[in-house]
Amino acid sequence: STDLEINLASYRIERRIYPDGAYELLASVLVTRTQDDFRDAKIYHYTDTSVQQGASYEYRLRPVARAGFTLTASPVSTRITYAPGLAGSSPAVLYPNAPNPFDVSTRIRYELGEPSRVTLTIYNTLGRRVRILVDEMHEPGRYAQTWNGRDGDGRSMPSGVYFYRMTAGDIVASGKMLLLR
Repeated sequence: STDLEINLASYRIERRIYPDGAYELLASVLVTRTQDDFRDAKIYHYTDTSVQQGASYEYRLRPVARAGFTLTASPVSTRITYAPGLAGSSPAVLYPNAPNPFDVSTRIRYELGEPSRVTLTIYNTLGRRVRILVDEMHEPGRYAQTWNGRDGDGRSMPSGVYFYRMTAGDIVASGKMLLLR
């Protein structure tokens, strides 16, 4: 999910086997904005269908500038260990939040393959808990929670790096996000 795409031609989706593999190009996605819709959020989707069970991958999304332009945007990367068929074979998967970075709100998605008590908590860089988004039992399925950049008392948090941590049964997963006010 993107907000601004000024002077962008495409995005390169790259993958490597983590931690020592070399990045390979998986796809190049053209930016499809017009002059009329440059202010609205744009959502792109890509599914990697060539992963191997148990392998850890690092994905990198690299913006590519239109001819004659220079970008200030940096590549974004994330890591995941593939476990197939959540319907019963993998207890939980936490996906990267989107958009990232964000200014107003971001969505944190996760998927459960079995009934689990789920906690989803936001922390600052000092490891202090900022807010608990979820603390309840969930049935198998896909879920998404939105964080609006506020703490548990409703106060607006300052710009900076924040971490989210999900616990589902015995599985613990985390991610990093950037709030820009």
